[in-house]
Amino acid sequence: MLQLSDVNNNSSKKQSFFTPEERVKIIKEIYKGIDKIRVIQGGCATVDLAMLYNCKAIVRGLRGLSDYDYEVQLSQINKDISNKEVNTICFFADQKYQFISSSVVKEVFALDKDITPYVHPYVKQKMYEKR
Repeated sequence: MLQLSDVNNNSSKKQSFFTPEERVKIIKEIYKGIDKIRVIQGGCATVDLAMLYNCKAIVRGLRGLSDYDYEVQLSQINKDISNKEVNTICFFADQKYQFISSSVVKEVFALDKDITPYVHPYVKQKMYEKR
């Protein structure tokens, strides 16, 4: 079974640390050698990409209740948009990651503190290279 990793801009975020192109390269590097994962850069809604690639589900991660509320709404909209063809599957984050967000990691990084516990080693390397 092929798994897609969709890289999109999040319009609700002020500014991402990495450009979408940089994120694609990083994710491809992290998952190189795993033939069943294809990383794509989307320019449209994730549900549209799911339908384009014949995916039956979108997998999302949840950190807490606020994520859950948002994902329930999004899953219903995606279900409507896809004519009930695309489902959403949610996994809860491990307890040690429940309060970690990209914003927090960027803030810790800006304060020149250790981000090792919060990001993949390759992501950390790329963040220091970009700094």
